[in-house]
Amino acid sequence: DFVVEDSLSGSKLLNAEIAIGSETGLTDALGRVSFSLRAGTYTAQFTRQNYYPYESSFQVDSDTSFNIRMKASDARLKFRVKSGLQVLQGALLSVGGDSLLTNAVGVCTFESVPVPGDVSYTAEKENYYSLQGSFHLRTDTTVELQMESSVAIVEFVISTTSGAAQNAYAILEQDTTWFSQAGSCRFYQVPLHTDHAYRILSDNFPEYSGSLTLSRDTTVQIVLTSGDRNLTVPNSSFTVYPNPAWDRVSLSGPVESIRSLEIYDLAGKKVWSRVPHPEGPEISFGISLGAGVYILKIHASGGTYEYRIMVATR
Repeated sequence: DFVVEDSLSGSKLLNAEIAIGSETGLTDALGRVSFSLRAGTYTAQFTRQNYYPYESSFQVDSDTSFNIRMKASDARLKFRVKSGLQVLQGALLSVGGDSLLTNAVGVCTFESVPVPGDVSYTAEKENYYSLQGSFHLRTDTTVELQMESSVAIVEFVISTTSGAAQNAYAILEQDTTWFSQAGSCRFYQVPLHTDHAYRILSDNFPEYSGSLTLSRDTTVQIVLTSGDRNLTVPNSSFTVYPNPAWDRVSLSGPVESIRSLEIYDLAGKKVWSRVPHPEGPEISFGISLGAGVYILKIHASGGTYEYRIMVATR
């Protein structure tokens, strides 16, 4: 009998092939294989995937058991990647010149990594901080990795001292979103550990501004108070729609009193102007502006009217 083991761990090796002359055999789950041999001297070759081949001579005089220890040439290197308790699918693991993506349970396996030797790895995933590391690999190994998210969700929740905020929206850096009827809005994939300026605007409350630095998902509670508004919109029967707009804006009301129209960005730069010639109860005009918030100024015989409009992309 031959019993074949791993030289480092002592674990029994299944499917190691032993060749003695023209006879061959494979070890079972106990690492064992038997040959019927006459007394004499024999040379046996031992081979197994991911192990160095081994050859030795044996003297057989009677029923005998030989223990053979084979040295691994390659090892299986498994990575299990999580963020907290959440497994991360699609994380890119790189070892040497090979790269693999983690599966639905956050695991990827490099089947044949040369041993013994030093192994360097990198782990990358969008919206997570990259990881790098190294260690000495001698046998099959599982590496547990924790990746930290590099972005967070910011939720703004507004309330007011009186009435409801009309057409309220939030600007966070260059991103803009409207508040829901419940008074909340969310920004996704906001970078962590960075200062972010924000503004809260509406038709009937003063602008509210501030900044924040994120270390996790964050909810910001804001109370809008009454006072003089940055934009004064006299009572009028003008209606601006749709808002948000895409490539056209329409006005209804006493459009015959309009002398000119202008659109400004939030930095105060004029980006569009027109002298309309209304022929009906409304005016519709095309715009070609980047997504964002703008100020529409309506110069009419009764005064200048200013409206915030949002331009969106389809």
